[in-house]
Amino acid sequence: MIEGIDLLTSYSGFATASGSMKGIALNLKTKDSYKNKWIMDFEAAGGINNSFRFHSNSFKFFKKGNFAVISDYNTIAKTPISREDYNEMRIVSEVDSDNGEFKSIETPTFLNPNAFIKDKKNAFIGMNYTSLIGKRSKVTFSNVFNKATIIEENARLQTNIGESESRFSFLENKTASYSLNNSALKWEFNKSKTTFISYVAGFTPNADEDDQDLLRATNQLDYTKSDTNFNFAHVVKVQTTLFKTINYKAIARHSFDDNRQKVALFSQQNLFGSTLDTINQNQNNKEINFSVSNVFTKAQKSNIFSLKINFLSHQSRFSTAVFQNDTTDITLKLERQSMQTNFSWLKNWDSKLQSILGFNTTATNSHFQGSQNVLTRYEPNFSLMYNFKGINKITFNYSLDHQVPTLNQVQQTDIIVDFQTVAKPSLVDFNQVLPKNSFSLQFLSVNPKSQSVLFSTLSYDTEQNSISNNTKYNTDFIETGAITTRNRKSVKALALYDLKLRRVPFSIKTTLFYLKSIGLSQFDGDDNQFVTQNLTNRLQLISNFRKSDIQFGVDYNFIQRMVAQSISNFSNTSQNHQITVSVRGKNKTKLKWDAGFTMDNQDSGFATNKLFFLNANVQYVADKNWKLVFNGNNMLNLNQTTLLSNTLNSSFFTESRVSIRPGYLMLGVNYSL
Repeated sequence: MIEGIDLLTSYSGFATASGSMKGIALNLKTKDSYKNKWIMDFEAAGGINNSFRFHSNSFKFFKKGNFAVISDYNTIAKTPISREDYNEMRIVSEVDSDNGEFKSIETPTFLNPNAFIKDKKNAFIGMNYTSLIGKRSKVTFSNVFNKATIIEENARLQTNIGESESRFSFLENKTASYSLNNSALKWEFNKSKTTFISYVAGFTPNADEDDQDLLRATNQLDYTKSDTNFNFAHVVKVQTTLFKTINYKAIARHSFDDNRQKVALFSQQNLFGSTLDTINQNQNNKEINFSVSNVFTKAQKSNIFSLKINFLSHQSRFSTAVFQNDTTDITLKLERQSMQTNFSWLKNWDSKLQSILGFNTTATNSHFQGSQNVLTRYEPNFSLMYNFKGINKITFNYSLDHQVPTLNQVQQTDIIVDFQTVAKPSLVDFNQVLPKNSFSLQFLSVNPKSQSVLFSTLSYDTEQNSISNNTKYNTDFIETGAITTRNRKSVKALALYDLKLRRVPFSIKTTLFYLKSIGLSQFDGDDNQFVTQNLTNRLQLISNFRKSDIQFGVDYNFIQRMVAQSISNFSNTSQNHQITVSVRGKNKTKLKWDAGFTMDNQDSGFATNKLFFLNANVQYVADKNWKLVFNGNNMLNLNQTTLLSNTLNSSFFTESRVSIRPGYLMLGVNYSL
């Protein structure tokens, strides 16, 4: 199918005037015999433990574009496409705002490779159509639909952090159904060599429904939650040149979100201190956003000046009704209109030293429950970059950022969070300003001879004020309310090292991540200092034997999480050691195979658990168009398996023994034409 490959080292997309970042791209040239013809690939496999999968890829390349369809159905908890594919298909980079003024659509559940699932069935279909309209215009359309059914089972041991010796166990069974549909349309037009125009629109309706059974020593509770969401956003962009020297970009964005949630609780005893054993709650969150951004950039010798002027409008509306015998109904509305100016000056002092100086000003007019206030914020930022000899660079960054509370952080009613938690009215002022100072240091080193790469970054953030929670324990439930606390600090470190040995046929990859956060919460009004600390280390040894049909790799992963709270002197340290040995090989062009063995040693701080996993895949080319495939997953645990997992929020710490899907063995065929 592939006739040749072009390496494009300065590629900026369809339009040179679009302002896209230039990068590296591969241009695949297809043979004439494959043009204007459907190219298809089908795979079907089935096996023990209710394991089944059907997957198809269909492509058609024509003179002015292409059309692609991907479909997948499986019962083995396998994601049908990657997150990167999903983001490209819904054209997320154009619809979501880089200023965070629009809600970014979160990665959908069906793409979350969660191992803590007892069973999962997934049905997916996606398509993408691209076509040139003349020589200067292009249109792209995409649609994704997915339906997932997931079953989870957790045996939980919960510790109430603010109470000494307060622990209880319960069993949680959950059946959930998630539906997602996303469509996007993109039009691009090169008006001239210096002027580019584009329009993007995307909408995402989806519906989720959870049904849970919770078994406690004294009570059984049924918990049902459903979400119906609709998101629409569209963007117009114009990029051109003014007075032959100034690059100008204008972006207009508009988005609308409508999220509806229903919660129903059915218990054998009264709930949340009321006289009711059945409670229903309906919620509706609506957000409307509009912004116009103007960016002017001028290069003059060793200087680049940039000025951005933004006009922003944000409206949030929240309504809730909690009812059974009596009905409690409330509606809240928060509106903000802002004007932002962002000025930056990039200076190349010489071939090695570069600096960026920026200053942001934001004036915001806020309306909430009959109150109004105007806030003005001033935010400097600074970057200094120094290039050593070769490809070695160090960068220092500083920025001051002010945040204001969101509507859910200033809500004024009782809201059921889950089966045991009620959110009380917030004590946070809607005009509260939350300043955050951020410092970071980065280092990049590339050895062009060995192609070894080292990247490291160290950052420190401090907040003078932050939004946290106050927790109050009752007999059978927990009350939590948003409050403003003083001081929150965090340190983050990341190091990536890819070492390629010139005389030895191995490469070594190391990833080290460290995060420590210190902040405050409250229990019944008393200050509680909480500390969280995460340490992750991954070490990979990969062979690269020349002219060898067999390669191998060894991975070692270490994860440690520490949690400490000053109230009740609560602390927990959990850690995980994982070693994986993998081997892959081939026999000429007929046979390809890979196998991996993993030992996973878990310590939750309460209990220990050791697991062994064996996975394997084999592919044999039986004919030009036919392949035989074998997939073996978790083959040492063909019956039910459990993992240990810890979760934490402001009120309690939970250790869980989670049931995961049993292993499977599958045989199948692959047919292509």
